Order: sequence, then structure tokens, then C-alpha cells
Amino acid sequence: MKSYMQFSHIHRAQKDLLNAGFTEEDIKDMDARWSETHRVYHGHNHLAHLLDLIDADASTTADEKSDLRVLAVTHDVVNHPMRPDNEARSAEYYATRLHENHKQDIYDAILDTKDHTKPPKNKLSGIFINYDLHNLLHGSLSDLIKDSHSLVREYGAYDWSQMKQGRIAFMRNIEPFIKQRSADTHVSEYIEWLQWYQPRIAAFAGTFFPMHKGHVDVLHKAERIFDKVIVACGTNPMKKDYAERVAYVDAIRQMLPNNQVEPFSGFLTKYIKEKTYPVTIVKGLRNPTDFDYEKMQLRYMEDMEANLDIVYIMSAREYEHVSSSGIQLVKHVETLEKSDEGLYKKYLVNGDNGKW
Repeated sequence: MKSYMQFSHIHRAQKDLLNAGFTEEDIKDMDARWSETHRVYHGHNHLAHLLDLIDADASTTADEKSDLRVLAVTHDVVNHPMRPDNEARSAEYYATRLHENHKQDIYDAILDTKDHTKPPKNKLSGIFINYDLHNLLHGSLSDLIKDSHSLVREYGAYDWSQMKQGRIAFMRNIEPFIKQRSADTHVSEYIEWLQWYQPRIAAFAGTFFPMHKGHVDVLHKAERIFDKVIVACGTNPMKKDYAERVAYVDAIRQMLPNNQVEPFSGFLTKYIKEKTYPVTIVKGLRNPTDFDYEKMQLRYMEDMEANLDIVYIMSAREYEHVSSSGIQLVKHVETLEKSDEGLYKKYLVNGDNGKW
């Protein structure tokens, strides 16, 4: 899971949040939520843009600006790219933290962000819609394309063909609404661009049993090259632990919410060929032994599929000795010796939290 550097902007609304009834601990919690590493588009930069628009709007009163800042912070305070109920959970977060002090207008405005094409429930919501949709209403085509790149990364857990169809359908649904509100929108050109846009997509292939820090190091490096990296987990139905390995894929999905994680069995070349879009294979290398092994594998793959694109990425020096088989051996020895030290855990992602 790659971390995208964003600076906190919660402090710009701190006075408004405290006046609304939130505690210092609440504000720290909200700051932590907005700083979650899976937020690529819906992070602090998005919040800063909203706060800039609120401050620059000469048509709103001081009281309205205060409510709008609280709304800006709370409307996406709960956000996960794979959940369909982020707005409802954000509204619930707002209401439960403030109890009787919460304002119904802010609560309803948070829920309204689920579907901007529906009539706003109140004046505050109507004002905020213009901020939340600002780039679609008034942004340049370059702004919309930049947003699209961020969305591809944030919603990378979805297959690209599924995401592309969903994004185009969403834009076509909202297009009449946007054109009604803005004469200078570039939404039509953006939809046309989406229809031919093809991000650079890679499949980082391996067994990943378990997923360790060396894997994540290579994944982060691949994400500097490609717009989207699929984590392709090879499984062998003939192995005794096949069911355990397939189940572990769900644990990897939880570790990597911005990545499409999926198991495959059989030849990697067949898996790649079944994709409806171009995919480059990414393989990690730790040392010359890995290179020799991967070179042999490459020759077999080229015999099966001549037109393969493959990128090899060296792992960081500190992970040259780390391998899934090595970690399995350390764990096995600890089990035999009935040791509870868990030495193998230092190589796992976040200690693996008991998932492996």
C-alpha cells in the first residue's frame, strides 16, 4: 500500500470544529482518518481544495462558512474505496460524536453527497455541492484528467474494465446536471477522453505466502512506474495448503486496499492473456540466484506467448535475504520448539496481525 504525501489541513477548521462541539480527541481522530494511506483522491489535498473554496466564496456569511468547514471535514471522514456506504457512515460519525449538538442540516448535507444529481435537502447542501463538484463544473480538462489519475490509484482494487465502465456511466449520468449549472464545463471532453484512456497497468506476480516487506518494497517501486498494479497470487490446486493459500488472498486484500488482488492457477501467460487490456508483468529480484531462475522462467513463458512485456525490479538491500519460504521455515522451527517469540513476524506487513 503506497503512501501518497499529503499535508494535514484539519487545523484550518479546528476552531469551527471545537465550536460545533467536537473534542480535541475527536479532531485528532478525524485528522488520522483523513491521513489514511489508502486515500489518494479523498485525502488532505481534497479537503484543502474545499476549504480554499469556502474561504474564497464572498456570497456566504461567517456562520455559513463555519458550518461549511465542519461539513467539509466530516463529509468524507469515513472513507474506504471498497465500501458503498461511506456517506452514511460519515453522517453517523458526525451525529454520534456530537449527540444532541449535531445540526440536522449538516447531517443531511453529508448524506446528499452520495448523489449530487438529486435536489439538495437544504441551503447548506446546495452550496457545498458546488464546492464538491468544482472541478467538474469549472475545472480545466487537465484538472479532470489529473483527478482521474488519482481515482485510478484510489480505486485500484477494482478491475480496470469494471472501473472504466462505471466511471463513464457515472459521468454520463451527471453530465446534464453539470451542464445545467455551468457554461464553461469540460465534462463532455472528459467523457470522450475516458473512452480512449488506457492507464499503464502491471501485474506483480508471485505466491505471496506470506506477503512480506520485500514484496511491498517491490510493489511500491512498481507503483512509481505504473498507474495501476494488480497483485496476482499464484496458487497450485495440487498443494496440500491450497485452501489456506486462497483464503490468505483475502488477508492481502485487507493489507492493500488500493490494489486489485486476485488468485490465479495455471500459467501466468494465460492469466495475462485473459485480461481485456494490456498488462505488463512485474517480477521482483533479490539476488543473482533470483535472476537466473527468472531468466529460465522467461524463456518458458516466451515459448508460450511471444509478445510479453516484463519488468524486473530489484528489492531494497535490507530485503535481499527475505523470502516467503524462509519465513515459513522460521515459523515452522518456532512451532516445533513451541516458541512464542514470533521472530518471523518482523518480516511481515504490519506484523501481519495474525492473518498468516
